[in-house]
Amino acid sequence: HFLNVKASSSSSSSPSVLLSPGNMLTLFCYVFADNLPVLSLEMTWLADGREIITMDHSGLVISNTSSNGAQAKRGQATLERTGGGEYRLGVRGVSGEDGGIYTCRVRAFIEKGGRSTGGGGRWHLAAEKMSNPVTVKVSETKPNFTLTLEASMKPQKTGEPIELSCDVTDVSQLPPGGRLGVSWEHISLPDEGTNAHSSKLIGSLDGYGNLLSDSAYKDRLDSGVLGLSRVSPNTFKLRFLRTQKIDMGQYGCTVSAWTVSSQGDVVKAAEYKSSPLTVRWDTKSPTLNVAAKTIRKASVGGATFEMSCTVVTENIGDWIGFAVNIQSQEKLGETVKTIMSLSPDNVVQHSNPERSDNLVLSKTGAAEFRFRLAGVQLSDKGYYWCNVTAFTKQQAEQSWTVAARSESNKVSIDFQEN
Repeated sequence: HFLNVKASSSSSSSPSVLLSPGNMLTLFCYVFADNLPVLSLEMTWLADGREIITMDHSGLVISNTSSNGAQAKRGQATLERTGGGEYRLGVRGVSGEDGGIYTCRVRAFIEKGGRSTGGGGRWHLAAEKMSNPVTVKVSETKPNFTLTLEASMKPQKTGEPIELSCDVTDVSQLPPGGRLGVSWEHISLPDEGTNAHSSKLIGSLDGYGNLLSDSAYKDRLDSGVLGLSRVSPNTFKLRFLRTQKIDMGQYGCTVSAWTVSSQGDVVKAAEYKSSPLTVRWDTKSPTLNVAAKTIRKASVGGATFEMSCTVVTENIGDWIGFAVNIQSQEKLGETVKTIMSLSPDNVVQHSNPERSDNLVLSKTGAAEFRFRLAGVQLSDKGYYWCNVTAFTKQQAEQSWTVAARSESNKVSIDFQEN
């Protein structure tokens, strides 16, 4: 049997096709045979030797484009018979994945025993032919842009705000409907004598402006002390309302361009990273000084002893809380006992509940505490002082973190037995 197969793009006979992403690819397969009407044809299109779509001799179309993950990225293929020996392949929304060498393969079947014998006979493969190749190229024009990262606000000390601007300029080749997304990362300063830290994702805004946050910064993003935003037209901002010491270091923004494929999927088309920007400030160590003094001296058994402790802090921040432990020892160098304590949320705890009626510890000023011991006994003789821990936090709903610790001078309870 004489059988000839020819492949071409649309109606021209050029051996190659150049498309842009998102375009439609149309290819034709022409079949010539001397006895075409009696032949039953099976027609398959192949890309780089891989079958993408087949019309079997009964006219059933079988597509292989989404059979596995690797091929699912390809455009949607369709196959139609448009004339006696003419078949049209259509691929919607091409991407780089669809480039390659396309050929069509035709298998001609004839019915053995002819059509006269009632239910018809079995099909018999009479001939098979491959067409000439057609080269399909999809020009990947990547979106292009320039990034500039600058600090519009830099802190002089811990607790002040940072604001960084990531400006996207000279945007070209961003297809219609294309969108920009951003992700921000931070590399903390290396500790003394250690290596540099790895970069940590702070959070990102996707092409639709949805905020995606990483666990390390999630609490701060959720509570609003840290914000990511987009300011028109193409400026992204990162803002810390109140900085912590750990926020010093290098910052970077990565901007990605997203395009919508003809199937409606959002695909990342390009990604650019800014140069790193270092943000640092002088951090003075937090200090804490505690002074104790006797307010009422107990000179006889049964009397009341009272002392006050005043706390002076530097470089701790605005939101400060104190945990105060009243400690004592009979003689210097002997075992230290904690008598009672007060938490930064002003909760009192007694070490010896039996004497709790005689003991009072209260906050009498922003940084002043008073301890009272009524009904002094011989066993109470010794030295007394305050052991104070200063805590800080950035917001009311956050938990306290330790900033500094210190002990006061010692005052004594001493009296003669009468």
